[in-house]
Amino acid sequence: MGNTFANQDAATTAAPKAEAPSTASVVRGAQKAPTRTDGRVATLANPNALLRRSVSRNPVSGAISTAIAAIENVADVAGEGFKRLLKENKLQFLPFDGEVEDADISALVVARREEDTVAVVAVTLRGTATDLGEIYIDDKRLEADRNATPIRIPRVPTDVFAESVEMRNRILDMVEEAFKEDNKQLDVELAGQIITAPGMDIGDIDEVRRIVYRAVEACESLLVDLGVIDSEEFNFNAVPADGKLAVRTKFGQIDQVDYLGNTFRGDVTIETVVRQNVDKNGRKSTRISPQTVARGFVDALYVGQDIENTRSQVWTEDNTQTFQPVFVITDLDTCVKTVTLTQLMFAIGSAGYLSDSNRWIQAFNPIYANELKERFVGALGREVPMLDTPIRRGEPETMGVLSNDASFDFIEFCRTAFYLDRLVIAVDIEEGGQLSPVQNIILDAAKGVRESEAAVVASLDFLFGGNTFSAIWENAGKPQLLATDYTRIPLGYYIDGQGRKRDVRNIDMINLMNTVDDIQTIGKLTDAYYNQQIDEQRRISDAIEVLNTMNSTFELTGYAQRVFATPEFFELFREAAEVAHVSIGPDAAFDINRESRGNRAYLSRGVGSAGGLFQRRAAYARQSSTRSQGWGGWGGRSR
Repeated sequence: MGNTFANQDAATTAAPKAEAPSTASVVRGAQKAPTRTDGRVATLANPNALLRRSVSRNPVSGAISTAIAAIENVADVAGEGFKRLLKENKLQFLPFDGEVEDADISALVVARREEDTVAVVAVTLRGTATDLGEIYIDDKRLEADRNATPIRIPRVPTDVFAESVEMRNRILDMVEEAFKEDNKQLDVELAGQIITAPGMDIGDIDEVRRIVYRAVEACESLLVDLGVIDSEEFNFNAVPADGKLAVRTKFGQIDQVDYLGNTFRGDVTIETVVRQNVDKNGRKSTRISPQTVARGFVDALYVGQDIENTRSQVWTEDNTQTFQPVFVITDLDTCVKTVTLTQLMFAIGSAGYLSDSNRWIQAFNPIYANELKERFVGALGREVPMLDTPIRRGEPETMGVLSNDASFDFIEFCRTAFYLDRLVIAVDIEEGGQLSPVQNIILDAAKGVRESEAAVVASLDFLFGGNTFSAIWENAGKPQLLATDYTRIPLGYYIDGQGRKRDVRNIDMINLMNTVDDIQTIGKLTDAYYNQQIDEQRRISDAIEVLNTMNSTFELTGYAQRVFATPEFFELFREAAEVAHVSIGPDAAFDINRESRGNRAYLSRGVGSAGGLFQRRAAYARQSSTRSQGWGGWGGRSR
């Protein structure tokens, strides 16, 4: 299934209206069933499609009115900047009542106009979603397994906007009408949707302010991308002459809450900052200016042992490697007011910090498993061969679950269990997430959309200055910078034993190894996330089945699509940094040196050392920079 909006070529063409049934006939059974404009047949199974009226029976419109009333009380809206935009008809908040409009969800439409261009974001109201269907069922079976269970994929509120061309066209029509004046032709660009968080109170001024900020920021970012309004953005030339870029990390964190109130897993935080020495009244100090942030967790991907290429007769610490590390970014954001593609690509590039000297190993320090025992990395010993035992066909004798005591050396264990210098870096792009209007450009680039790929390259050019990155990229043969397996990741939460709300992505390989005896169940979830040989829909269905089995409190709230930054991206990022004389210093060194090895499936995606980019501090060469025009947006044009 998946979010189809990004691939809708006909999104700007309204579907033809269905002919009304003739009133001359009184025998309804002799008539053709009326159809909705989105193609669904209207029957008593969906009576609101059959009996469409101008006034809503349910208080959906009241919910939207509540949200608009809350907006009017937001301090920013009462400020001079917002007042000017409202007075000059450059900003509007428009209600989209799903029941009146014959849609399965309602939305607050945020429209920001500048000159003859209007950027639009639909804030879909989760609590108003109806008629989702309990599950999506596909009866196809795997050819090799006639006993395979049916594929079952629950629909979520974000699917309504993503799948309904009619809803998106109606929103565009509403916006055109709202800004109509002097018969002037307007260019209306739909940036996408942002859905409210589960349990959000749309009457709460603080909560409404956050989502208004995200929606307006997305609109203005698109206007900047289109070249309609000017904006200064972060790039390396903006680093003060006496300043330096640095990366600082935090490990062992428990689940966090994003700006809109969504719970996400963020064991590891990678933050980029500008350090600047300042002199205050004769006392020297350091000013820290945070720039970007990437939060996520390190997953263990089972790839098996490479026994075909070993000459040893027994298992040694050089041939027992069984897992590949995967850093999954669950939260990609900036630490400043604006959110641009340039900033987000820099944040992804900063994740390479974990690959240098295999710093990701610190995520598995057993001290972080004292509170969350399901994070103990020693449980992977269930799949790691016992040292000094004979190598033979079939299942090897394994280490078993190791003990989390003073004798456990997690660094040595990781050297034994993981392929080093092969860190895979992935980003979960949430469908309808708080930054989806910008992040979906990254997703489209991974899917091979040329305009979006060009946008990514242009953003990196701006980051490094001039055409530094594009020249290196073109000279390398224009390799793919981002990739996807079209894996749709279930999002949601469960309640743990301490009553805490936890991101369902806490249920990963290490968690399962600590809590589940059945290896087949463990393999089923891993295959759902990473096995490219299995049907996409089958993988979604299997993932949800395992997650429901693991915890009865699991609540599905949406989906994300996983994107991978390729090794070529990090290599070219490093080369561009060298050309631009850019280096990024670490807060603290965590060095584990080891020769790389491994050659299967995901191993080719692993990132080795970033060439010392994150190992030294140096001043920046100040260069002039220009920004390329031409940008592939999610729902229309962009920079």
